[in-house]
Amino acid sequence: MLASINTWLGKRFGHWPIARKVLVLKAISVLLLLAFMWGVGQLVLMRQFKAIETNITHTSVHRVRDAFLQSVDDLESSFLDWSQWDDAYVFVHNKNPRFIGSNFAGDTLANAKVNFMAFYSPNGQLIYGQYHSLSKKYEKPKPLPKNLQAFFKKKWTVLAPLTEKSARSGFVNIATPTAPIWINLTTQRIVPSNGKLATGEKPGLLLVGKVLSKPELERLRILTAITPNDLQLLPIATYWQAHRHYNQQPKPLDVAQENYNDEYPVLYQYPVRHAVPHVAGLTLIRDYWGLPRFAIQVAQERTVYLQAKQSLLWFMVLMALLACFTVGFNYYLLNQLVLKRLKVLSQGVVFAAGKPRPEDAIVGELTGKTDEIDLLAKYIKNTFTLLRVKGLKLQEETKRTLKANQAKREFLANMSHELRTPLNGVIGMTTLLCDTQLDAEQEDYVSTIHISATTLLELVNDILDFSKIEEGKLVLDKAPVDLQLLLTTMQQLIAPSLREKGLRFSFNIHTQVPRYGVGDALRLKQVLLNLLSNAIKFTPHGSITLHVDYIPTFDVGTSDGEGVFSFVVEDTGIGLTFKQQDKIFQQFEQADTSTTRKYGGSGLGLSISKSLAVLMGGDLGVLSEPGQGSKFWLMVPLPLDPSKDPYAFVSLTPNLLAPEGGPTSYVPKSSFVSPTEPLGATKAASAFASQLSNFPHILVVEDNIVNQRVASRLLEKLGARITVASDGSEALMLLSQERMDLILMDCQMPVMDGYETTQKIRALTVGETETLPNTPIIALTGNVIPEEMTQCLESGMNDVITKPVQLVILQEKVSYWLNRQLNQGPAQESPHSTEGVG
Repeated sequence: MLASINTWLGKRFGHWPIARKVLVLKAISVLLLLAFMWGVGQLVLMRQFKAIETNITHTSVHRVRDAFLQSVDDLESSFLDWSQWDDAYVFVHNKNPRFIGSNFAGDTLANAKVNFMAFYSPNGQLIYGQYHSLSKKYEKPKPLPKNLQAFFKKKWTVLAPLTEKSARSGFVNIATPTAPIWINLTTQRIVPSNGKLATGEKPGLLLVGKVLSKPELERLRILTAITPNDLQLLPIATYWQAHRHYNQQPKPLDVAQENYNDEYPVLYQYPVRHAVPHVAGLTLIRDYWGLPRFAIQVAQERTVYLQAKQSLLWFMVLMALLACFTVGFNYYLLNQLVLKRLKVLSQGVVFAAGKPRPEDAIVGELTGKTDEIDLLAKYIKNTFTLLRVKGLKLQEETKRTLKANQAKREFLANMSHELRTPLNGVIGMTTLLCDTQLDAEQEDYVSTIHISATTLLELVNDILDFSKIEEGKLVLDKAPVDLQLLLTTMQQLIAPSLREKGLRFSFNIHTQVPRYGVGDALRLKQVLLNLLSNAIKFTPHGSITLHVDYIPTFDVGTSDGEGVFSFVVEDTGIGLTFKQQDKIFQQFEQADTSTTRKYGGSGLGLSISKSLAVLMGGDLGVLSEPGQGSKFWLMVPLPLDPSKDPYAFVSLTPNLLAPEGGPTSYVPKSSFVSPTEPLGATKAASAFASQLSNFPHILVVEDNIVNQRVASRLLEKLGARITVASDGSEALMLLSQERMDLILMDCQMPVMDGYETTQKIRALTVGETETLPNTPIIALTGNVIPEEMTQCLESGMNDVITKPVQLVILQEKVSYWLNRQLNQGPAQESPHSTEGVG
């Protein structure tokens, strides 16, 4: 028998490693030990705690039962003097009205804490009866309810204590239209104070009762220190059902009623409140006539049992942890002393020899003084040599990968510069060309060129953003955000497109949207502009609405100044199917992928916007139906700016006020752009030039001739005098001869680039004492990679303008730095550099 078992075990588990065998055997031993300890705890320890729990429940049930019976005795003894009073005796026989007026004030029932009191004549006629609800303290007593009068009249023969016993008390059940109610009732014979009645004379009857309402049950619960909601009155059938369940033997109800025990409660367990286990005890209560009529249930949480069970569970957990530690420590010793060496040797044979069986690897290679360990060590050494070679190859691969990534970044930087430089010329020249005398056809051609160049610029921006997001190089800025200025700026940017398609645009801004926050205004504007541009593109006619709302957050761990800004771009366009909604946020995916698609695009805009929303801690989504328009929603958490007025809210010119208390719809003044407004910048330039004085002298350092002309012409329209330098050396020579008010510096130039030129300008001296450390220098660069823009600021430049140069951005930057130079004081925050939006 044992031999057969050993053979079977050898076939089944003989190929297992020694470590696995040891661990399995120890694990089985630990499990058996824990199972034995758990069984002993359940059979011995938990049984004792169940007995303690039973005794506690018995005590609670007896305490509640005694309280109920004591309440009956208290009610009877409290009104015994009323029935043995000469005035009361005269009252029930002669109906003396002064008895009521002199003895029953309005608060008599309330002070006595009873619900009703009734005086009956010897022939059973009601002489006086009043009822008072104890739950309504200041309510005046009312006449005895008709249902009580009817019940007492019906039960008169069984209620009246006609024997020599002067009183009878107990609980009675009175039916009402809604539900039966239990009353603690005492009836007392009204006799003279000497207790003697005349021959043939019958006593009157005094009825006093207290309804077992919730306040009364609560009073009894407090007296007995029972947990709230654990004291209940139940039908007697529940008691017999519990009795049969507890004794585990079915008995007929009549047999059980004959053999019930008043003093010994029935116990059973059941989940009273969901998953919280309780133990319940029931005891019978006799009614007014001495019959068992209802049961009192006391349900208590199994605190003792649960604590014991939890203690046993924790004990088992600690024992399991101790067992695991012991197994682990034994395994560690076994591994260090035996298994580790065997494991190393076996792995050396497998990996070094490359054989399916270790013995095949060493057959024929053993010599006189060479044992298996030396041979296996040789294989192991060869294996490490191979691994070292592979490691060197991996290092080379890593270096090539890093070099390729560096080349990719340099390529993107160079391509950004090379693409933006000619685009700067195209967009700048078309802007200037629009200010010349053009007929309608020429203006249409120029507008087409401008739109095409802008579209190409958007594509370049999308590709660069996509690359930065893919590499994880996109870093968000944390700076003050003026939401009102941001919304106004966006409206101005989309105004030409709205004018061209004849679309109506409006803001729907909810009341009390904070104006100032902290975040990346550039990226927020980029996402919103993308959503608005898509809405314009896919809306043939109708309107576009931007809904703005603010939702304060009250999560634990967040400060009072945090909240979520909600932006919803709603249009009346072509809409999207459910399948299209699922794919438009994917990279290089569009709603219409057919070769005859009507709308253009690279398929990157919404993907980039989605990624930017997630980077800002928010989310982006869409709700749409074909032909019913779309709602693109953006949720962005922005902390409020603590340096600004917390009660400053976004406020634009209202066009239509919603009902009181609701959101307000706004239509900015410039939402409808006149078709006659020119594409060029003459109007804006004239307004800006009127603000400048003394014709500031600006040096433009740019090697590209086209860009020289674009920058010079734009600055001249702003009312400035322009001097042009083709490289850094020429710029230094000009600055040594004449002081400039502001310098526009290209970054990539021959002879001397913009970074080196800036550093030398900061150390340049004009004359004997005058230096140029404070002359504003603004970079003109086609690179939008953050590292390149940081390099501009670190080299000494004050600000950055990316190509293609926009007149609005150029005007904003030049105005800011010239005013700061003029005032020679601390300036407000520098305008953020804006990547060109076509």
